[in-house]
Amino acid sequence: MSYTSQRNFHKIPWHRLFVFFFLSIVIGTAGYIYHKNQQSNIRQEIEKELSAIADLKVVQIENWRKERME
Repeated sequence: MSYTSQRNFHKIPWHRLFVFFFLSIVIGTAGYIYHKNQQSNIRQEIEKELSAIADLKVVQIENWRKERME
């Protein structure tokens, strides 16, 4: 091998590495933000469900107490 072919063979494509790491960071950040957003939405839905269940239980207890008092 000549000196120029050895030099080109060991040359690191920095621009490709930069693009790879940049895209990796962007995709990772987007995934993290999406995960946190989904986690927040799921938590809100579960809180709504638990609140509805609690309201129904209060009505059941009120009706039960009303029946016992009569």
